[in-house]
Amino acid sequence: RLSRWDYDVLDLAVACGDVPLLFVGWAILGAPHAQNAMARSLGVGPDGELHDGRQRKLQHRQYLCDFITEFHIPLPTLCNFLRAIESDHLPANPYHNSTHAADALQTLFSLLCLGGSSYASSPLELFGILCAAVCHDMGHPGRNNSFQVRSKSDLAVIYNDVSVLENMHAARATRLLSLAGDEDDGGGNSAGSETGDLDILARMQPTQKDAFRSLFRRAILNTDMTLHFAQVAQMKARVSSGIGRGSHPLDDDDDDLVDGRYLEKFYQTMDGRSINMALLFFLHAADVSNPAKAGPLFTEWCERSLRELFEQGDEERRRYLLPLSPMCDRDNINKNDSQIGYIKFIVRPTFVLLSDMIPNVVTEILPVLERNLRYWENRKKVELGLPVDEEEEEAEEQETDVEEVVEAEKVGPNIVVDDATLSGDESLLMEEHVLKKPKEKSRTEETRKPKGDYDRNNNNNNNNNDINNTGSSKSYERKRSKDNTSKSHDKKRSTNANTHANTKSSVERKSSKEYDSKKVERKKSKEGTGSKPLERKKSRDENAMTGSSSGGGVKASRRGSGKQMKKDTIKSKEEMMANILSKPTFDRDGSVYFS
Repeated sequence: RLSRWDYDVLDLAVACGDVPLLFVGWAILGAPHAQNAMARSLGVGPDGELHDGRQRKLQHRQYLCDFITEFHIPLPTLCNFLRAIESDHLPANPYHNSTHAADALQTLFSLLCLGGSSYASSPLELFGILCAAVCHDMGHPGRNNSFQVRSKSDLAVIYNDVSVLENMHAARATRLLSLAGDEDDGGGNSAGSETGDLDILARMQPTQKDAFRSLFRRAILNTDMTLHFAQVAQMKARVSSGIGRGSHPLDDDDDDLVDGRYLEKFYQTMDGRSINMALLFFLHAADVSNPAKAGPLFTEWCERSLRELFEQGDEERRRYLLPLSPMCDRDNINKNDSQIGYIKFIVRPTFVLLSDMIPNVVTEILPVLERNLRYWENRKKVELGLPVDEEEEEAEEQETDVEEVVEAEKVGPNIVVDDATLSGDESLLMEEHVLKKPKEKSRTEETRKPKGDYDRNNNNNNNNNDINNTGSSKSYERKRSKDNTSKSHDKKRSTNANTHANTKSSVERKSSKEYDSKKVERKKSKEGTGSKPLERKKSRDENAMTGSSSGGGVKASRRGSGKQMKKDTIKSKEEMMANILSKPTFDRDGSVYFS
């Protein structure tokens, strides 16, 4: 059952006494020897034909390669290695503990059994990526990279705030691999392998060791979530360019190996070595796969993840590291919203892309993911007091929904994206564009329906319920509604035009009357005060000759009269502006606005 997508690692952790990584790692990395040992312990052996047949079927289904024989790994050394890795996981962590490591290993193994192993060019690559799943979170402190950087922890200082935890995981795992037991006994065997040897690479060739460490280290570093969108965008580019050539990995049912020309697309030179990016992407998908697991596994993983994040938020609040890191505020985070967003923007795009690489994902994983997404959406509706979809309707629409999701989110075969031009931010924008950009509507679709006409249409619809029961009557009703809408718009335009004409004429008449009255007042003013300028001039001359201070009074009176005239001018301008602003203007579609 380890190859099944619905395998329950949580149940195994309880059954085996909280050492699930030892059991899962032994069963996957030690196969088929682990299965033979377990069969012997249960009394099942090659004595009977029925028992023999069951054993062969079990071996064929549950192991990809005999790594023990291929790389000459002593069985006690493998067990010591797995025990050391498991002991380096903190059991106090609600999420990042050895159970999560066992789940990531089993999920990756399931993806490889579904068809992902076809992307590996050698057993060494399969062994390297599976060991990376075992070690990818070893030594996790229960606080994420954001906390390490903001608190200026020793790890953040050592790794320069870049992929802090991932660098730490890779360094601890690489150091553990280099630990050896006692000195070699001269015959190529380690005398202390029964008790303390942890080096599972001891009997590999030097070139194999270097290739293993490169893939192993890079795979762990690639689990950094800040690299997610860049990984998805680059993998889309590789998948689309490969499919465009017509060489899909599983076109030939008789050959499980990927076509060599297609497989070349997934290799990238990093640190002087060619790295299989497809296998790295599979491990990343396994690391974020909890929302795609069958119930009740996905809800339990959600509880554990949020519990660890909330504990981090509590510590940040105690240490005044404000604002709190994303998803860490227990007072403001809604569980349903967090899972809906996580599935829509992270998990679902990842597994839709995987369905292009591994066709079995369409039938084995995507239906489960869509069902889980609907579960959280229904919980959100209950929270808001909205009606919830019936289970029968969900079952009927499930298959259609999966096909629609795949068609909507997967990259077409003719799209080509240059890897060198993609960065994390650009990839994020690309994802948001695909997932969030609404369909643009035409001008005619945005035309608003008048309220009165809307009421009349409702009355018509209520009076014709018998007609609406047939398809033809529905189309007739839609056509009639459109006709009524267009008639109401024509009527509204005509009414608005008349209103505009009346308003314009009244404004013009009012402006004309005001202009004539002001013109008459100015004329009378000139006639009545014609001699005043001469008098003011004579008075100024007399004041200048006598040095009298009465001129100041004349100047003050002039200033006062000037201020009064200025106020009158401003008042008249304000009236004119009010008249102008009150004049309506009509757009082509009949809508009214004011200049």
